[in-house]
Amino acid sequence: MNVHDAAHNLARAIKDSVELKELKELQVQLYANEIMKAKFDAFHKMQMELQSAQMTGQEMDESKLQEAQTMFEDIQKDPIANAYFQAEMKLNQMMGDVSKIIGDAIGME
Repeated sequence: MNVHDAAHNLARAIKDSVELKELKELQVQLYANEIMKAKFDAFHKMQMELQSAQMTGQEMDESKLQEAQTMFEDIQKDPIANAYFQAEMKLNQMMGDVSKIIGDAIGME
């Protein structure tokens, strides 16, 4: 099997994973509520801005960090949103595990 075939098999396995399916199902439920969708989209936009600033070495704006934390706490009160965040963490953990396995296998720790 060549690397590209293995990558396609891995992609199919991830696509068929319980973690991704659960996340997608919860996203549909979350986005069915327009108010939660707007809050969630605003939070993700804020998250991206903060991550972009961090990656470019910019100093973190404490007020934006606090605003993001407040947004997260507000959104997390919703049971579906809370479940979504948990599912997102599970998927990220799985992806991190896959990355570590590949890195370990090729000696890139």
